[in-house]
Amino acid sequence: MASTSETAPPTLPIAAYLKTVARRPLHDQIAKLAPLLGTWSGHGRGEYPTIAPFEYHDHIEFLSTGQPFLLMQQRTFKKNPEVKPMHSEMGFWRMTPGSNSVSMSISHAMGLAEISEGSLVVEGGNFVFLLESTHLTRIESASHPYANKIRRKFTVNANLSDMEYTVEMETENSPMTFHLFGRLSKIPASL
Repeated sequence: MASTSETAPPTLPIAAYLKTVARRPLHDQIAKLAPLLGTWSGHGRGEYPTIAPFEYHDHIEFLSTGQPFLLMQQRTFKKNPEVKPMHSEMGFWRMTPGSNSVSMSISHAMGLAEISEGSLVVEGGNFVFLLESTHLTRIESASHPYANKIRRKFTVNANLSDMEYTVEMETENSPMTFHLFGRLSKIPASL
């Protein structure tokens, strides 16, 4: 019989565990997601008909576990007058084998779960990921107005050093409208 230490899952804190498994090779099924891999940091701005414009710091990580998906975590922070957490999302990106179809399933800290589907296209050497929500669900205590539809566009430049994204959103009170724009640079991986 195997000892408990041989069969037990890792006991590392989750952040340390993710950094360990993130060094695993990318699964062949999601090779086309490789341009997203790594840690990205930068700034963004947002607006919407029902809120005042705002700016934020942005941090996104895409990690490989060697399985057929990427782990994704995004954290944003207020820029002024002091740095405070704003929004967080965590989830998974997948590819449909043999195609350019991309799927994203993520959970937002405010209680929204999002499944988005779309595609990867290459435009002028840049990698463009276009996604639109197909399912949105939320916790019972979520506040109104509810998001009805979300569109995202992530563009990674040809040399894989910079990323831009836009988010458009439709709510029960507003039509599909620009919401967020972010510009980030890849942080070199530490050895």
